[in-house]
Amino acid sequence: MKKSYEEFVEAVFRAVEVICKDQPKKVLLQKVVKNNDTVLDALNLTDENTKISPTIYLNHFYEVYEQGKSIEEIAKEVYDLYRKNERRYHFKGDEFSEFDQVKNNIAFRLVNTKLNQKLLGDVPHRTFLDLSLIYYVVLNMEEECGHWMEGCEAGRSNASVLIHNSHLSMWECKEEELYQFAWKNTRKLYPEVIRSMEELLSSLLVEDLERDSYLREETTSYDAMDLKEEALQEVRELNEHRSELQMYVLTNIAKLHGASCVLYDQVLARFSEKVDCDLFILPSSIHEVILVPARTGICKRELDQMVKEVNQEAVDPEEILSDHAYYYHRKEDQIRMA
Repeated sequence: MKKSYEEFVEAVFRAVEVICKDQPKKVLLQKVVKNNDTVLDALNLTDENTKISPTIYLNHFYEVYEQGKSIEEIAKEVYDLYRKNERRYHFKGDEFSEFDQVKNNIAFRLVNTKLNQKLLGDVPHRTFLDLSLIYYVVLNMEEECGHWMEGCEAGRSNASVLIHNSHLSMWECKEEELYQFAWKNTRKLYPEVIRSMEELLSSLLVEDLERDSYLREETTSYDAMDLKEEALQEVRELNEHRSELQMYVLTNIAKLHGASCVLYDQVLARFSEKVDCDLFILPSSIHEVILVPARTGICKRELDQMVKEVNQEAVDPEEILSDHAYYYHRKEDQIRMA
C-alpha cells in the first residue's frame, strides 16, 4: 500500500538517517518557504564543520515514489545527491559570515508582492510596482548541480542562498547596501539575452530532436543545418496560425530568474529604440518575460487574458510572477502597470 505524502517524507527522512548512522552527520527535516509562499519539505545533512550545505527538496521525489521506486532507493538517491554536491561550494561557512566576502556575489530577483507575504516578512526587500526585489548570494559551483537543490535547476551552474533579515544582523548592514551591490552585480553575473519567439521555439525544437540517440550519433554538421532550417520553417508556419503579434523573450544567460532583466539599465530603452515603439511586458514566469512592441491594434485586455491563461495552464505555481501585462514608456524610460 502506497504511503501518503506526509508518510513518504517521514519515511525518507528516517531512511537517510539510517544511511548516515555511522557518520558524524545530523539529518534535518524542515519546511522551507519558497517563491509565492510555496512551502516545500527539505532535507539538510550537516556536521559540526558545516555551515552551508545543499538543501534537497523531497516534494518532486514523491512523484518518483508513486511511479514505483522504493523508499530505500530514493533515500540512497537523496544521499548520493548530497555527497555529489556537498564539496562544490566555493564559499566556506566562515567566509559567508563576513559581508566583505559575499558582497560581490549579491544579486536580486523579482517576486510577486501579494503572493509572497510570508516570505517578505522574513527577508530584506524593496517594492517595484506590485512586485518586490529580494536578494540572494550566488555560490559558485565547480560544475553543474543536480535536481531539487536550493537555487539549482537542471543545467544551471550556480547555487544560491536567499538573504534573510538574520543575515543583515550578522553582517551589520542595511537593505540599501544590499541594493547597491545587487544593482551592480546582477547584470555582471547574469547578462541579459533577448531572442525572438520564433528563434527561441526553433532552437528548443532542434534541442528536442538532437536528444534523440540517432541524431546524436549520426547527424552530420550539414544535416544539423538542414534540421535547424526545417525547425525554423515549422515554427514560422505555426506562428502564422497562432498570432500576428511580434514577440521577443527577455531572460538572462542562465535562464534563471531572468524576469529581473527588465530592471537592468538601458535594456528596455535600447530594445524599444530598435523596434521604434513602446513595449508591452508579459510576465510569462519568474524566469523570463515576453516583450511585445506596442503597435496600433493591440488590446491590453487580451494580453492580460493571455498572461492569466499561461499561468493557469503552463506555469508552476512557484514560478508565477504576475497575472497581468506591464507597459514600458519609451520617452519616460519607465515601466508602469499596463
